[in-house]
Amino acid sequence: MIVDSEPRQYTADCLRAMKASHEERGTVELSQAGARKAELLLDGYRTIQINAGGHVMLASPGGVQASTVVMKTEKKSFKIQPVPGSLASDLLRRNYVKHLIDRYNKFARVQPGRDFQHLRIYKRIEERYGAKWDFVPLHRFDDLVSYLQQQVDRTMLGRIKRRKGDSNYSTFSEYRQRYAES
Repeated sequence: MIVDSEPRQYTADCLRAMKASHEERGTVELSQAGARKAELLLDGYRTIQINAGGHVMLASPGGVQASTVVMKTEKKSFKIQPVPGSLASDLLRRNYVKHLIDRYNKFARVQPGRDFQHLRIYKRIEERYGAKWDFVPLHRFDDLVSYLQQQVDRTMLGRIKRRKGDSNYSTFSEYRQRYAES
């Protein structure tokens, strides 16, 4: 590594100062030379993890840790693997939650006199669970499902359908039977 090959430049005090700088909150801007060195340092990392709270770790523990990482690439897009232990890592549960969110938006959109905003439910989930909807930890799945079902049931259309004895959404068991086998 660069640090090991240049001990005079990367003294213990220098490394401690770099560590303290990296652990501070906020944006750290690098010079072009610093960015090239960082690129060389990070080139060996093969694993980037983002936990459900949004904390980013590169080949951690002992690696780089941050609350935010900005990735610039010349590629048009790149694929980020689902966070282990999050809804995104369980396709069936992720899709069921998305089904409930879509159901809520469909019901809320037709409510007269309502200031409908498509993204509102996503913001409420993030505020309530501290993570983007598909980064919510799997152990909170039942709570999230219950919350979303309540939101659907509380819409005007949801109340009308329930009075008529109609279902507003399928249960997870019904959803699993329908989609897990297809």
